[in-house]
Amino acid sequence: MSGAKIASGIDQTATYSQGSTISADGVNIVSGKDINVTGSNIVGTNDVALTAARNVTITTSQDTLQSSSYYDKKESGLMSGGGLSVTVGSRSQSDKQQTSTVTNTGSTIGSLKGNLTVTAGNDLHVTGSDLIAGQNVTGIAKNVTIDAAAGSSSHHESHETKQSGLTVGLAGTLPQAVQGAVGQAQSAGGSQDSRAKALHAIAAAGQTANVAQQLSAGGTPDIGIQVSVGSSHSKSTFTESQTTQTGSNVVAGGTAAFVATGDKNQGQGNITIAGSDVTANNVLLNAANQVNLVNTTSTDSTRSTNESSSASVGVQVTTRGVGVSASMAKAHGDGNSDAVMQNNTHITGTNNVSIVSGGDTNIIGAVVSGKHVSADVGGSLNLASVQDTTVSEAHQKGSGGGFTISQGGGSANFSNQHGDASGHYAGVAEQAGIKAGDGGFDVNVKGNTDLKGAVIASTADPSKNHLTTGTLTYSDIQNHSDYSASSSGFSAGASMGVPTQATGPGSVPNAGGVTPMLSQHDSGSESATTKSGVSAGTVTITDTPNQQQALANLNRDTSNTNGTVSKTPDLQNLLGNQADMMNAASAAGEAMATQIGRYADDKRNAANKAAEQAVKDGNPELAAQYRQEAASWDEGGTNRVALHTAGGAMIASLGGGSALAGAAGAGLSAALAGKLNSVADSIAGATGDTNAGLTAGNILSNVLATSAGALVGGNSGAFAAANVDLYNRDQSNGQGKGGTGSQFIDSIGEQFASAARGALNLAEIINHALNKIIPSPSGQKPDADANPLIDVTGGQRPPPTAGAVVTPMPCPVGPGACGMAVTPVVTPGAPILANGSGGNSSTQSRDGNAPDNGSGSDVNLASPDRTNHILNGDATGGGHLWPGAPGKSAFPENWSASKVMNAVSDIATDPAISEAVQANGRIVKNGTVDGIDIRVVIEPSSKGGGIVTAFPTNIPRNP
Repeated sequence: MSGAKIASGIDQTATYSQGSTISADGVNIVSGKDINVTGSNIVGTNDVALTAARNVTITTSQDTLQSSSYYDKKESGLMSGGGLSVTVGSRSQSDKQQTSTVTNTGSTIGSLKGNLTVTAGNDLHVTGSDLIAGQNVTGIAKNVTIDAAAGSSSHHESHETKQSGLTVGLAGTLPQAVQGAVGQAQSAGGSQDSRAKALHAIAAAGQTANVAQQLSAGGTPDIGIQVSVGSSHSKSTFTESQTTQTGSNVVAGGTAAFVATGDKNQGQGNITIAGSDVTANNVLLNAANQVNLVNTTSTDSTRSTNESSSASVGVQVTTRGVGVSASMAKAHGDGNSDAVMQNNTHITGTNNVSIVSGGDTNIIGAVVSGKHVSADVGGSLNLASVQDTTVSEAHQKGSGGGFTISQGGGSANFSNQHGDASGHYAGVAEQAGIKAGDGGFDVNVKGNTDLKGAVIASTADPSKNHLTTGTLTYSDIQNHSDYSASSSGFSAGASMGVPTQATGPGSVPNAGGVTPMLSQHDSGSESATTKSGVSAGTVTITDTPNQQQALANLNRDTSNTNGTVSKTPDLQNLLGNQADMMNAASAAGEAMATQIGRYADDKRNAANKAAEQAVKDGNPELAAQYRQEAASWDEGGTNRVALHTAGGAMIASLGGGSALAGAAGAGLSAALAGKLNSVADSIAGATGDTNAGLTAGNILSNVLATSAGALVGGNSGAFAAANVDLYNRDQSNGQGKGGTGSQFIDSIGEQFASAARGALNLAEIINHALNKIIPSPSGQKPDADANPLIDVTGGQRPPPTAGAVVTPMPCPVGPGACGMAVTPVVTPGAPILANGSGGNSSTQSRDGNAPDNGSGSDVNLASPDRTNHILNGDATGGGHLWPGAPGKSAFPENWSASKVMNAVSDIATDPAISEAVQANGRIVKNGTVDGIDIRVVIEPSSKGGGIVTAFPTNIPRNP
């Protein structure tokens, strides 16, 4: 049962003017004082004349409208709670609008077939009205003004909703996943950007796979009922204020002539035409003082705000037990825009246009055009174009969070995002100036002629164009349009035990972290020039001593002189699209990392099963191949890393980020999985609490992965790295397994080192930082760098042994430095990213000389030339027998050559020491003899076998 109450209303107050009309064959109105025509019509078939001893005023009447309306709706009872829920409570909606307008109704004075003559002893003023004649229109007065009538409008509206009550709905990760899939599909349909549609579709597919995975897992899906109490509120406002200009129009079939006679008083005798048009066969403007042809200005200002908030607490009962939950969210934003639009004046003569002024003539925001244009100016001639302008900005910010705690575990989440945008536009919509046709122009100016983004142009032969002026100045107007919109955000979350969320950082068992959103940035900048110019013809300067600018630099090409720029986009819409893109990329990034992880797990498990079967079948060689394949799909394995690298590139590219940076971040995070598991394991072991410890360790690991991604790929790298770490890495791994991904890190490090020796190497920093916080299985400290990528000798040491030669390239330090595009170059002695288990290298502590266990199938003792290389050095490097070669670490002084080589052979052939494989296929083993840490590099039997080189790693290098 539910009920609703609706109240609505509208209130309007309007004033409308009713004009008068005089219509006859001919009309002649004479006044000893004034003639005032307001919003009325005087029309004659033949001649019409208005004569006043003082003033003639022809203007508009004004109409006003004030309107207000409201719509209120209140509901109570059973209502939809959104999604898979219903609400028992109340909801209110309130919509309000207020509008106020002032409009103008002009007067019309005209003759259908004859002449229209208006004569005033003082002033003739026409505002927002029309003067029309089949033949001639003539206006004579001391001052003549033809201008526009100003109108205005304002509009304000607000919309507000409130809801509160008790909501009952489905709970659990299964309904969340279903609702998430539906929501992503709906978002795909509503997105304006095709890339966002694709990302939403990827996310929807991932959510659908999550649903299928829960239903096919064999256990009981997480589903139940939730009862919650909450409230929500939202409000938006919009205000717009406009000023408009309604210009006057003069139309004559013959000649339109206006004469301002002036008098003995200074400042009289002006013709002013503002934001209005005069069109005739011939046009004459004759003023004793000034002729002012100028523009009027309209404005439009908008202001908008929005805000929303919600909060709820509840209890749920699902197949995983009883739990409690709470959530809250808040958002707000605003937008402002101020625009100025210019309304130009147009003086158009089919044949001739003639301007005569005793003082200045100002053509500012006006166009004078005719077949032939002449001007005789007693003062200065000023021509200038005017710009339309728009300044706008928008801001949006939102955050929210919540938690759920149940018997099996709990999850918490928090998210925040914000966007800011601004735009500026200034452009000349219509260039001002004198524009003559085939008859050319004759312009004579006693003073200065100044052009500001204006032209004196003609389509005539240059011989018909003449400009004579005292001096000439000219300048251009710069038009520009630029905007910038940026949005960013992050989501954070954690879970302990069994998670209670289907998606997000809190959906992974005993894990969490901070996942940056894929930041968005849209910007545009255009510039153009409105150039001044005078068409080819004769230009004569009569005041040569005062002429400053060189005529040789004057633009004489008056075609295409107004360079235009685009107006700025709708910033609120732009921020909305950015927010949609960020949300789509985040959801798709999670889905991509999750599904790649599941696919890789399936491939690894299948390979391991095949290896077990091969062992049972007595085929160890086939079993080894399957184990190698399984390792490639393990965390940090080459195949798994490759898929995550491709996935990171695709999501980052679709989301508007850098594909290269996304690939670098995703690949690095995937390769670091083994060491990050060790970080989590070490912290979990120290806390003594499995769930809390694993959660704390995994959060730290996620932060490290995100930071590493940021180092190599900026925001795109951090985004991809965080997703891969959180939704791919085994958060409950208790063995610190990492597969062969350490080779990937070595490759990156050596690429950077080969490209620019001495430059800060990001991969190396990450490698050593992790080595320092991960305890070795034997309790030893991490190995020192036997071949550091940061050359502490200032670049004087010889090239590393057997290292490939590459051409150095600059490698800037910072996000995305050098990218991932350098061909891998592996240098013997480069540090191996390993944690001592899961197939990676380890260090064995031993006292005295180890017993010789015999050569393995892939190992031979050092050949004479390799022995000489290790002990004495050769052209490729080496030289570690005391005192050692320059730049090399030397064995102790009391170690003979025989003891050195015995120790090296012992380590090489000791099966108890784990092996690590470099990207070039060589094997690395680390051991300790009499306190000296030794690294041995071995060539595999497939490449001939044998010891390649060996050196102490815990002894400083020689200078």
